[in-house]
Order: sequence, then C-alpha cells, then structure tokens
Amino acid sequence: MSHEEDLITVEEAARMLRISPRTVSRYRAEGRIPFIRFSPRKMLFRRNDILSFIRSSYREACDYCE
Repeated sequence: MSHEEDLITVEEAARMLRISPRTVSRYRAEGRIPFIRFSPRKMLFRRNDILSFIRSSYREACDYCE
C-alpha cells in the first residue's frame, strides 16, 4: 500500500484539512468526503481521498475578482 492509500482517522483527516473533527464528520455525513466504515463507531478515510478533496476545493484568487 502506498503512502497515499494509507487509512487515517477522523482526527488525522482534520489535521490535514485544518478543520475540527466535528467538521470532518459533517462533511462525511454530507457525502463530501468518502470513508470506510469498519463498525458503527469506527470510520477511516483514505489519505488520497483527503488530498483529492483539498485539490478540488482550491480556488484561484482571481476567481473571486469578478
């Protein structure tokens, strides 16, 4: 398994995104971030999915200039 395919916790995803774990859970519930459910209380994320979410959320400053 490559580094980008590593599974990470809600807390690790929150640190990568610089948001709270609660916000990560909300994004998961809204379907904005894919996840793997191991049990009703244990959910993990693929590091690559979090990186893809970051890339897809990027906006150039000039996008807001118009």
